[in-house]
Amino acid sequence: PVMPNSATARISVRSVPDQKNGAIADALEQHIRYEFAKLRSPNKLSVSALPVGDWWLADVKSRAFRLAEAAIEKVWLKKPLFVREGGSMPVTAFLQNTLGAPVVQIPLGQNTDNAHLPNERIRAINLWKGKDVFKTLLLAWMSATQPTE
Repeated sequence: PVMPNSATARISVRSVPDQKNGAIADALEQHIRYEFAKLRSPNKLSVSALPVGDWWLADVKSRAFRLAEAAIEKVWLKKPLFVREGGSMPVTAFLQNTLGAPVVQIPLGQNTDNAHLPNERIRAINLWKGKDVFKTLLLAWMSATQPTE
């Protein structure tokens, strides 16, 4: 049998508001080193952490969210159900902090779409109505930010 000269693993950790990513990475590395030491292996262990992004929590009472809620309701003819998820997508906090602008996440799929799985899908109607939601939201945002005479 042929034995590989190395093995690698990639671990993705999702954080929640008020968690400190550095502390989580340090605790995970400490645990991996502790468990590896118990093996008394002659092999070497190397642990490195990629840059991590901050968690993000939306202000659902903000003007941006109120406009998004109205756009969703106008297009889908139903009030949206706010579900607290997706807060550890690093780009969300980065965009908000870098641009100093409000961020709203509007998913286009449904909970039955098997997101991030091999059999992931999205219905065409979700894409079409999603386009209409974004159009409605952007037009409402432009109207809300026009200077008054």
